[in-house]
Formats: sequence, C-alpha cells, structure tokens
Amino acid sequence: NVLPDAYNPQTGEIMGDIEWNELVTDLKKTEQLKSISLYFQLMNDRPEEFANTGLINIEKNIDKFMVAAQVLNKPVGVVYESKYHLMVVDICIGKNGYYTYERIIPKIQGIAVAVLAEWSGRFFLLKQYRHALRDWQYAIPRGFAKDGLSGKDNAVKNVIEKTGCTVSNITYLGTTVADSGLSGTKVAVYHAKCSEPDFKYGTGNAAQLVSVKPEELKKMIHDGKVTDGFTMTALMMYLAKKTKAIVFVFTIIIQL
Repeated sequence: NVLPDAYNPQTGEIMGDIEWNELVTDLKKTEQLKSISLYFQLMNDRPEEFANTGLINIEKNIDKFMVAAQVLNKPVGVVYESKYHLMVVDICIGKNGYYTYERIIPKIQGIAVAVLAEWSGRFFLLKQYRHALRDWQYAIPRGFAKDGLSGKDNAVKNVIEKTGCTVSNITYLGTTVADSGLSGTKVAVYHAKCSEPDFKYGTGNAAQLVSVKPEELKKMIHDGKVTDGFTMTALMMYLAKKTKAIVFVFTIIIQL
C-alpha cells in the first residue's frame, strides 16, 4: 500500500511515495533474513525436526534455500514465534520445482500431555473457551510440554492445577498426534486415579469442572457435546487397555 507523506521513524522526516515503498521493501527483506536465520539455527539445534525421509524433502542447503525464497516470493523460515509455538514455513523439493509447506513446532522440547482423570468411577471434564474455535468445549485436562518435566510429572501437575485434587496413581496409555497435517507434536496420554476434586476450582480459561460416568461421556461424544480429539482418544485408549486386561485375566482363569 502507498501511504503519501508517510512518516519515516528512522529519520523523523516526511517521505514521498517512492521513499515509503523503498522503506517497506527494506523492512520486508530484513524480516525475511531474520526468519531464515532463525530457521537455520533451529535446524542446527533440532535436526530431528528437519529429517528428510525421501517423501517430502526439505531444502536444507542455505544457498539454494535463499534462491528459492526469492523465486517463490513468499514468507519462509520461522515466520512467527510465541512462548508456546513456532510457525515454520519450509521450502520443499517437488517434482516440478520448489514449493512451501507450513507447520507448527512446539517452542519447548518436552512431553505435552492429556490426562483422563478419574474419581470414584467418574471422569473429569473442563468446560473451556477455545480461541481457535471461538466457542466453548468440554475436554479432559491437558497441557504443553514443560522444561525439565517428565511426561508423568507434567500429567500430575496439570491434573492438580486444573482440578484441585491429588493424584494417587497414574498410568501411561499411549501417544497421539492431534493434527498431523499441521503439527508434529506428539502428546502423551495418561489415566489418573484422583481424590475428590474441588468443583469450584478453575484456572485460566476453564469456566466449569464436571464429572461424568464413562457411559455419560460416550453419550456426550455421540450427541456431539464432546468434540475434543484428545478426550475421545484418551477414552478409546483407556477402554482398549481395560478390555485387554479383562481378556488377559479371563484367559488365565480358563487355563487354571
């Protein structure tokens, strides 16, 4: 956009249209170089995030990357950074040339968790407002990776913080990926046995804490009242392990 008589913050002078366009172009180049510099630093620090498998290969040669960036004329590299995520735009090598592919990488290396917390045969659900949905959602407690915390410790921490209860036993159920089309974040899923929670307890964007029986949770999923993928996955993992345990015990009894 052309802004006539634009103010130049670097010199304190009023600029004409041509000068303004030159400044905008220079700023874009500066931001692009910064994004690319951060990208290759990330590649050096976390090479596993840039492993080429022979299917969708990333251009990792900086000289070729820079040329491709000019040709594609799109934002590439680390284009956004928050305390939780990095938005990365890779330059990939296709049959017909280069193309861009965006993805989200967690800022903190560690284990993100989701916890199916149980008290007296009932599971906890938090009613939370989800910005991405622009709506409310029922879901089990979950949390980002934390520096220095194991998956188990992070799971316990999240349950305590979001329900106000204590954890007496915790079991690893498996790993899930919420949206592999956008993010490679692997989330460890746990089942926790807990004390009675404080139903008035609420942190962050959680407006309500409720407890439901397994059959009630199944019905909420069936009726579309629970749409959270982590909750559905955790329940399926829990039921699968429970069924497997029952079958194992039954087999042992028969053998006896």
